[in-house]
Amino acid sequence: MSFRYTSLSTNPVRGDSVPYADAHAFIKWVFAWMGLGLLVTTIVGYFVSTNEGLQLQIARNPVLLFGALIAEIVLVMVLSWAMGRLSPTLAAALFLIYAALNGVTLSFITLVYAESTIVTALITATILFATLAVFGFTTSIDLSQFRGLLIVGVIGVGVALLVNIFLRSDTFGFLISIVGVIVFLGLTAWDTQAIKHMAVSPEVRDNPANASKYAIYGALKLYLDFINLFLFILRILGRRR
Repeated sequence: MSFRYTSLSTNPVRGDSVPYADAHAFIKWVFAWMGLGLLVTTIVGYFVSTNEGLQLQIARNPVLLFGALIAEIVLVMVLSWAMGRLSPTLAAALFLIYAALNGVTLSFITLVYAESTIVTALITATILFATLAVFGFTTSIDLSQFRGLLIVGVIGVGVALLVNIFLRSDTFGFLISIVGVIVFLGLTAWDTQAIKHMAVSPEVRDNPANASKYAIYGALKLYLDFINLFLFILRILGRRR
């Protein structure tokens, strides 16, 4: 499935207020691409989850499933670290391929959790994500001061998840999920503010091709925030089939 992460390759403007009008067009494209990515993930996930034969075939063939997971990691790395060398068309294609692969891997949550729990987690994640995105876009607080803490949080959650694979502790897993929700809510606000600043950076503002690519990059960051937030909330609700 999805886990983080990347860092902005542009240098966002810091210490000043970025007017809404100056960032609006870029932010709109970021969320449009994010929405498209989520739509592709949903369509692919629904198709696989409702096709029992296909889902069973993937489940019985670990090579396919792990291949998809590895491909997701590679695509995130390429989009994160080689964005400056990609064409807008290739960046868009890679992002949509990643979203589709994520739909395949996420489809298996329907085998573990009840549909009502998945829907509840999705609605909760959407409300929380939207709230923190608005906060990140409108606040005058420089959220970059929390960057180090958030990165440590992501690493800590990742290590804890790996450790719990061996411990198999429900209590520890529950605590990890709570911390995960807090961390990715913080990342949502931070990333939204960073994208707002990126919108008025010379690298993006004065280069339409860069603007197109970094809108996709920003969408990827917010997409990852949302997916991880959803998965941790799902683990907290935890009503299994």
